[in-house]
Amino acid sequence: MKSNRWSNGWSNEEGISLNSLIDVLFILLLFLMISINMKPESYLDLQLPSIDSSENSAGNDSSLVIELSDKRQVYVKSDSKQSEDFNLDQLTTHRNHLTDLCSNEKRVLLRVDQNVIYQDLVELLDVLRNCSNADLAIEKSNFKIR
Repeated sequence: MKSNRWSNGWSNEEGISLNSLIDVLFILLLFLMISINMKPESYLDLQLPSIDSSENSAGNDSSLVIELSDKRQVYVKSDSKQSEDFNLDQLTTHRNHLTDLCSNEKRVLLRVDQNVIYQDLVELLDVLRNCSNADLAIEKSNFKIR
């Protein structure tokens, strides 16, 4: 007896069974879903300063500017007092004067030549560490200072 293929939508003829293939694909999909970490990435919401705000905080409105050259020369420019310069070897004699200057100012800008030895910068920062009420900004200069 001949069956009608279109009568119920299914064929009685034998063919390739896709049930086992679907089972294997389902198991693979389940394995991948479990093994992949679905946790969202964590992040920190940082409020970074813009270029304009950094120029304002360390710009020309600083009251005290201290420049350190690669030849160990220190130049001190103050709005209230006459500017002075000395060699870093004389830092011990100028220590008290420099501490008084930076303690009386609200802002201190330290301009450092890019070729300065780190030890020279550390010696100067050691003196400026005692300026507790001043905001200290450090600026790297890519040009020669004097």
